Amino acid sequence: MLSLAIVATIWTSALANRADAANGPSVELEQCSNGSATCDASHTANWQTGSLNASNSHFSEGESVPYRSVIQGLTVGATYGVTISWKSSDSGRHTIDYVTSYDRTEVGADPCAGSVCSGSPVTLGIPSNPSLGITQASGHLSLWGGTFTPSSSTVSNTGDLCGDATCTITSNPSGYSLSGTLDTTSTTSMVVTFTASTTTAVLAWGGHIASQIDWGIGLSAGAVNGASYHMYFSELQCSDMNCNVGQKDRSMSATAVTVPGSISIRKSASVSGATAFGFTATPAPLSSFDLVDDASIDVPDATPAFRTFADIVDFTSYTITESSISLWTLTNIACTVQGANGGTQTVDGRSVVIDLREGELVDCTFSNSRDPQPAISLAKTADPSTFSVVGDVVTYTYTISNTGDSDIGPAQFNITDDRISGGTAFDCGASTKVLTVGSSFTCTHTYTISADDISAGSVKNTATAHVGQLNSAPADATITFVPPATTTTTTTTTTTVTATTVVDQEATTTTLPATTTVPATTTVPDTCVTIPRESTTTPSSSVAVQGTVVATAVCEIPTTVPGTIVIAGGTTTTTPQPTTTSSTRLPTTGSDTGTSRQIVLLLLALGTSLVIISRRRLASTDSDRTPR
Repeated sequence: MLSLAIVATIWTSALANRADAANGPSVELEQCSNGSATCDASHTANWQTGSLNASNSHFSEGESVPYRSVIQGLTVGATYGVTISWKSSDSGRHTIDYVTSYDRTEVGADPCAGSVCSGSPVTLGIPSNPSLGITQASGHLSLWGGTFTPSSSTVSNTGDLCGDATCTITSNPSGYSLSGTLDTTSTTSMVVTFTASTTTAVLAWGGHIASQIDWGIGLSAGAVNGASYHMYFSELQCSDMNCNVGQKDRSMSATAVTVPGSISIRKSASVSGATAFGFTATPAPLSSFDLVDDASIDVPDATPAFRTFADIVDFTSYTITESSISLWTLTNIACTVQGANGGTQTVDGRSVVIDLREGELVDCTFSNSRDPQPAISLAKTADPSTFSVVGDVVTYTYTISNTGDSDIGPAQFNITDDRISGGTAFDCGASTKVLTVGSSFTCTHTYTISADDISAGSVKNTATAHVGQLNSAPADATITFVPPATTTTTTTTTTTVTATTVVDQEATTTTLPATTTVPATTTVPDTCVTIPRESTTTPSSSVAVQGTVVATAVCEIPTTVPGTIVIAGGTTTTTPQPTTTSSTRLPTTGSDTGTSRQIVLLLLALGTSLVIISRRRLASTDSDRTPR
């Protein structure tokens, strides 16, 4: 830093020497020196009118210098306008760029030190200056001994507050007024209006020292030589009198201003994502932090992709180390410097050691690449999915997929299946197989059903794919037992039985049906069927019915016969010799003239060998019927 002689200039006007000046207000402008201590109640002398320089102050770019103006000889109820001005640029380099709160940097500063005021102040917000184009710290003006005049109010005027009898306060504070240009040499001003509640008022504010972080290397206060930092009390205007007290000027030398350095650490990952990379950083004001390269560097994040430690004024060596993290490799640490001033940056393994000098802006990027993360998956199917008998063959299809982030191979893939070869691994695919990211391939193996599988009712097997040291998750397949289909055969047996019927006298030949099948359970009704007396038919089977036909009526007994009933067909032939095997006497209906006749009906029920022989005897007349 340069050591320069600073001269504090106090501007006065002719009015200050008037004979009646003692009857008007008086103004003093003081600034806070913070060399050994701040300007608090215990160090009232640190509020001074002299220059701030290396012997009494140590401010840095980006900090704010406290100012106070003590205004005495006020008329209670009168309204006053104070014009505050500051040198905002010098040959294109920024000095004090805007005003803010008096205690923004020196939090212990006390504008009432020395018993010039008491109590709590009223405050008035300071708007940002839109012409600067930088982010500005918020702040306010503080007033003891009066109240700020509301915007858009009117004030009666008999003095020099304005040029009319009534003054309109459009806004308070007023808008900014720039004399000159920021890229050359300029002064910025604003007017603050208040009404006095006591005869002494104290107005306090802060002046922000322009920083290269805002304006760039070589364009901030640290690049200005000499005592080029100026704060002015430019004018006091009164509503009750002409009270111009002249301009006051307080200056600060570049020797009182340190140009802080900064250290920025950035994260660059080969694959953006949510992975947090941890860092340790020492000594203070550095501290540990995390960075995430999630491709949203311009979006505010809970975990950002870079971290800046600004306003560093302790110029020493700082060490930043990235912690090791699984699946990632630190590939490079690279640093750049703006405003190089003799500092160094030394990379040592996972660390960088930064020897920071005044004004240096060091920016280091830690680059990481993600280690390959290969992965495979296995899917398994069975064809067919059921089995029925010992010896059935099932074909298993194994599908291996590359689910990782890098190609695999050339290599031999294998399958282990607890049902195949006793779990011994078998090859799947060629030994030079290359499986690219997202691709798949298949192989097959067969399995033969055993008696144990039939007994178990199902077969479940588990397989795993392998390549090198990489294994898939197990894959299962289950096939189930389905009994073989069965065939039902129904056998019908027909038994032919010879039925012999003996009838008296006349011979008649009758054809019986070859085979008559009655439903499983049949009720035979009690009916009579008329048979022609002398009909002759050709037998349909070799059953001979011999005897004498004695009537034309054949009656059937009601009976329930289980199973299949077969009536063998045959021929009835008249013979003189009646022969009977077994008979049942039945009542008959019908009429005929002649001798008694009988019919024997033979029925055979299969499975029960039931033979029913019915004999009917008919009398020659209806009244002459007698059952035998």
